[in-house]
Amino acid sequence: MQGMVKISALTLVAILLAMPAFAGTMSYDTQSAFLSALSSSTTVNFDSNTAGVVVAGDGSSTAVLDGITFSANVNQGAGFLEVVNADTTMFDTTSGKNSLGSDDPTGSFAATDNITMTLGSPVTAFGLYVVGGFPAGTFTLDIGSGSAENTDTTLMFSGPNGGGSANYIGITSDTAFQTITIGVTVPGTDPTASPYWNVDDVTYGTAKTNTPPPVPEPSTLLLLGTGLAAVVSRLKKA
Repeated sequence: MQGMVKISALTLVAILLAMPAFAGTMSYDTQSAFLSALSSSTTVNFDSNTAGVVVAGDGSSTAVLDGITFSANVNQGAGFLEVVNADTTMFDTTSGKNSLGSDDPTGSFAATDNITMTLGSPVTAFGLYVVGGFPAGTFTLDIGSGSAENTDTTLMFSGPNGGGSANYIGITSDTAFQTITIGVTVPGTDPTASPYWNVDDVTYGTAKTNTPPPVPEPSTLLLLGTGLAAVVSRLKKA
């Protein structure tokens, strides 16, 4: 019995070594922590774009802006996703004057809206600021193989347009991704509990922790086979 225990433990080690690593994600709630986890990055703050440029509309139209293809389900105004300017909207921005919003008079999205962004090539890191206010909501970045969340609860800065809360959501993954969706979940069923929000400082790039899953070495596979054969042999003799 003792010999069987030793062989089984050896086999278990071989199995663990031979198994590929599962995909994992890491979430970040500050821009500084997110950026420090990247080896390279590109940030889009919409200030190189003209305010009023329509990016997507009616849930079907798409447009490429700064290398990102946008599509959206926008129920505010006429349903358009567009570049907005802080001087004419409800909220300030986290950099410059422009951000990503809707054609609603407030220039913002509401709880029922969501945005999908498709990048020109796969990345392993993505993050952005959600600028919003009023009732709380849980904002989620979904990359398909994982997600990151942040809850909009605290007014962090103020400005000429009433300020708003600036909350960061970032995610890194050891599996490359190309499409990201952001939306908000409102607590409860109160239709008035709808946060208004804009998006600013979209960053994508390569995570420092991005390493491919290990490929089993031939010697590891041989060890696995030998260990399993030994276990079977011992069981037959028992």
